[in-house]
Amino acid sequence: MTTTDTFHRGLIQFRSNLLERRIAEYADMWRLTPNETAKRLTALAATHLDADDYDLLASLSQAITGRSSRLDCVRACEQVKIAVDAANRARQEMGMGSLGGEERAKFIQRTIDEMTSKKGQRKAKSRNSE
Repeated sequence: MTTTDTFHRGLIQFRSNLLERRIAEYADMWRLTPNETAKRLTALAATHLDADDYDLLASLSQAITGRSSRLDCVRACEQVKIAVDAANRARQEMGMGSLGGEERAKFIQRTIDEMTSKKGQRKAKSRNSE
């Protein structure tokens, strides 16, 4: 088996007691398996988000999939990252600095609130038209 095969099959192993403990803490808090928790933490980190954003992203993920049993955390992270990146580009074109700290957190909150309310409105419209 090649390294690429291992990566595509999701067989990444962490060999750090500290990291295992941290993943276990989040797994307990989020009521997930350690493997699923590691996937979600990786998605957060890869999109420059963090565990503090998880609850918001879980609500967006639930709105995307329409169910809570199989959340698409990666897709939710990507959508929020695209929104933050677009906002930062617009701010830079206006001579402003990138979103940071509390301003960034509020932007993410507003963005997810808007995304989830729009998805909820579309679902309601589709149910009413049936």
